[in-house]
Amino acid sequence: MSGLTTVLLAAARPLVRARLYVALAETPGFRIVGEAATGTETRRLCRAIRPAVALLDHHLARPSVAETLVALSRLCPETRVMVLASPVATAAVRALVALGAVGAVSLDEPPAAIVWAVAVVASGGTWCSPPFLAALARDAVPPIAGRTDRADAVFATRTTGRHCRYRPARLSATSPARSRSAACGLLAHEDDRGSGAA
Repeated sequence: MSGLTTVLLAAARPLVRARLYVALAETPGFRIVGEAATGTETRRLCRAIRPAVALLDHHLARPSVAETLVALSRLCPETRVMVLASPVATAAVRALVALGAVGAVSLDEPPAAIVWAVAVVASGGTWCSPPFLAALARDAVPPIAGRTDRADAVFATRTTGRHCRYRPARLSATSPARSRSAACGLLAHEDDRGSGAA
């Protein structure tokens, strides 16, 4: 069993859990070690199993996904947490990333893209699906003086298809203002690269 990425699925909606379970179970290299429907179950399973990655649906309740995320960062600091959300839940995603999620993937993504996002997070990267990155840019403030090298490093990207993955630091390592500013610069840079290649 060594070499497998262990994953905990936490979603209040059974159809969401089932969709994720099928996608990950059919992919070599992943092992689903638990499923939870509430925040309380998620905390109990994470503490007992210590998965590499926990996928938290933003609809998770009892307690809320935000409270669950904070608890996981204390109880299982080695577990990397990624948020699953609908593409319109941008405010929730921004708040959860600020609380320590290493990224967010849209539930509108095809199963293969969600699996890829989990693989990136499991390997130490961070992930943000395009709708959430676009929301950061729309809310962007003017670039702020003295932006740190660390903030810039968080948003250094490698683009794969429609997706951006961030290395080497967590998105939550910067303030919201710096994150928005860096996201805006990132999108402008990617647009320039795209038009130059045409």
